[in-house]
Amino acid sequence: LSALFYLGGLYLFAAAADGSLPRRPALAGMIVCYALGLLAKDSAATLPAAVALWGFLFRPERSDRRLTMSATGALLAVFVIYLVYRQALHATTLFPAARPWPVWAYAAAQVPVTLRYLLWTLWPKNLGLAHDAWMPTTAADLFSFPFLAGLVGLAALAALAVKTRRSAPELSFGLGLFFIYLLPTNSIVPLVIPANENRPYLGGLTLALALLTAAHAAGRPKIPRGLLAAIIILFFVLTRARAGEFRSPLAAWTQAVRQAPQSHRVWHNLGLARLDFGRASEARLAFRRAIGLDPCAAASLGSLGNLIVDSDPRAAADLYRRALQCDPTLAGARVNLAEMLIANRRGEEGATLLRDGLRYDPQNPELLGRLGLWHASRAEPAARDYLRAALAAETSPARAQRWAEALAALP
Repeated sequence: LSALFYLGGLYLFAAAADGSLPRRPALAGMIVCYALGLLAKDSAATLPAAVALWGFLFRPERSDRRLTMSATGALLAVFVIYLVYRQALHATTLFPAARPWPVWAYAAAQVPVTLRYLLWTLWPKNLGLAHDAWMPTTAADLFSFPFLAGLVGLAALAALAVKTRRSAPELSFGLGLFFIYLLPTNSIVPLVIPANENRPYLGGLTLALALLTAAHAAGRPKIPRGLLAAIIILFFVLTRARAGEFRSPLAAWTQAVRQAPQSHRVWHNLGLARLDFGRASEARLAFRRAIGLDPCAAASLGSLGNLIVDSDPRAAADLYRRALQCDPTLAGARVNLAEMLIANRRGEEGATLLRDGLRYDPQNPELLGRLGLWHASRAEPAARDYLRAALAAETSPARAQRWAEALAALP
């Protein structure tokens, strides 16, 4: 949906620039599309850069530069308003914070990731990758052959985009937009989730259309038609094959494990899928495999603790502590460990653990609610404030009812 609004905004700007639509209504529609695209997904944030690139390549005349600058400025104003709106919602960043990598290491790691995205555009097969599949730890890692070769490859594509800006602006725009659309989360803005195969869809579409348009402009109309037919047939076959891998979450993650057996995230998600299908013992093996690949796989440590908490509470508590050492923002492990401490008459320690969690997520309703319940059990006035805050932030009807009942029971 975000990509649809993104393309709609770009089209309306182009229509306003070439006069195929009335200028003011088209530009107003562009702004509306951008706002809706941002609300649908943050990746629409790059539309101002796409509009500027379009104007630079296709409307370079002095009279059109003013239009391009005005449209880009209006979109940037919308973006600032959107950031203020997110700030009001306590969502201070567009993407999750990077952890535990430095910014320079994450930016360097995106060189092979971006090349893989480009490969997926040309051949969408084996769509499994993590943004931290390769992560440099020292400056010496930046002189490794794979990284330097990838950097040269990206530089060559950038040079091609610059060189063809006049002779084949369609190709230059397609290459430019491919990188612009991926730029925020493939540069210095951290994205701490596995690479998603849908991320290069829009950039890949513009790249394919640019290649076809460039071939048509070169006076070879049969080439675009033949390529388009071949692409449609190929992608139909690949899509059918890919759909079979998604017949169930268990099938999807089993297939993912075959493609990326060294990814701890894939094993963790396979464990969750096995849990959903009632295969607790197999899920336990998957979580252990994830921890074996990455001893600091916090989500797997917490999930394994949940599986053994009844049979071996001491081992489960150790797993929760390890999970929090690796990722102190993991609220589930924090709540579970605090509940165990409170149940074992170590309430002050459990309450301190919950308060520490609020430093990372001040609006977490479960942390607030559990603190409210603990203070209520001690008949302390702070219970009312915590329960009210939990009730205001809660999205789960069941938990909201629990906080409301506890608040109503206070004297």
